Amino acid sequence: MIFVFNTQQNGIQVKNRNCWFTTPCIQTEIFAKSSSKMSDTAGHKFYAPRIGALYVRGPGTATPLHPMLFGGGQERSFRPGTENTPMIAGLGKAAELVVKNGDVYEAHMRDVRDYLEARLEASFGKQRIHFNSKFAGSKRLCNTCNFSILGPGLQGRRVLSHCKTLLASVGAACHSEKGER
Repeated sequence: MIFVFNTQQNGIQVKNRNCWFTTPCIQTEIFAKSSSKMSDTAGHKFYAPRIGALYVRGPGTATPLHPMLFGGGQERSFRPGTENTPMIAGLGKAAELVVKNGDVYEAHMRDVRDYLEARLEASFGKQRIHFNSKFAGSKRLCNTCNFSILGPGLQGRRVLSHCKTLLASVGAACHSEKGER
């Protein structure tokens, strides 16, 4: 899988400042291989159930993690409540499949992304389409195509309203306050 950020170098810089950080391993198999003290992931990013996981090395001792809610004493008194076992099992199985088949999944996603970019360029022409992260030597996510269509009066919503077979957005839902932009 692709490593976009140098988490090892970032970790050294943060550690030297006596800070703690979590390595977000949302869309890759980094979670399974991470050497950081805290790593998090979200299952819906790799076709698992909508459940998250936080790995913490030495909770409460080596890592300053303390409970926010108090109750029944589950997970060594770090949180109250009953775990959602089927979703946890689904997250585990999906993670297992990503680790096992990650290279195949990545190649397929890259092929689909490249096909989409070729079709966009054929439809709009090289002068009207700009791929915002496509630079020589750049490391790109295999499942992401970020582009702009250049021209007067073109707005993302208007262009997408005419698409019959493409699902896309003009922004990221996780960065939207209202869920719609």
